Amino acid sequence: MRSFERQLITLCGAALLAAAPAPALAIGAEEDAKTLFARGRELRSAGQCEQAVIAFRSALEIYPEGLGALRNIAECEEEMGRYASARRDWWDLRRAALQSNEAKYAGWSEDAELRYRALGNKVGTLTVRLHGAEGRSPVQVVLDGKPLDPRLLGVALERDLGAHTVELFYGGAAPILERVELTPGASRDVTLTVPAPLPAREARAPDAAPAPPSSSGVRTG
Repeated sequence: MRSFERQLITLCGAALLAAAPAPALAIGAEEDAKTLFARGRELRSAGQCEQAVIAFRSALEIYPEGLGALRNIAECEEEMGRYASARRDWWDLRRAALQSNEAKYAGWSEDAELRYRALGNKVGTLTVRLHGAEGRSPVQVVLDGKPLDPRLLGVALERDLGAHTVELFYGGAAPILERVELTPGASRDVTLTVPAPLPAREARAPDAAPAPPSSSGVRTG
């Protein structure tokens, strides 16, 4: 097939896709989401919540109006002991249910708020503070492998129970690393201090020229 023929086929395909009515695309997305949702339910029934959450999240991304996927995510996270993550998703579900006009989601906002509040004493909070960063660049704090928004420094953050790592990248040879363990109801603080810059080395004075040999006082001529 010649180049212009391939281009023509590509253009025709794009035109047909653009001409497809929005309802048809929405129906296709909903059907795909249902397939992923069903797969998630199978995995959850088999006790594989970790994989089920992935399927449910994929379904939610394709069809955000399908709130059942979000509810299952929150329930799975509870089962896995990820209470902070579950609280975030329960609150997202509450907000989405309040905005939905679907009769089948009636009462879901109340259910979600109850679960959100019930998990409040099961989460731990982590507060990261940074000192000595004024005028220093670049400085970046990384929490559990993800850059932390500077606006969240000094803010108590809900995090799942277990081990967490906080890294400070400041241009040194290696980052400063702190590890912290969160337990139910615990509030932990991590304070990172940017090391002071090393003083500039003083310029080394040039070596003095060797002194001329001293005269012995003996005349040779």
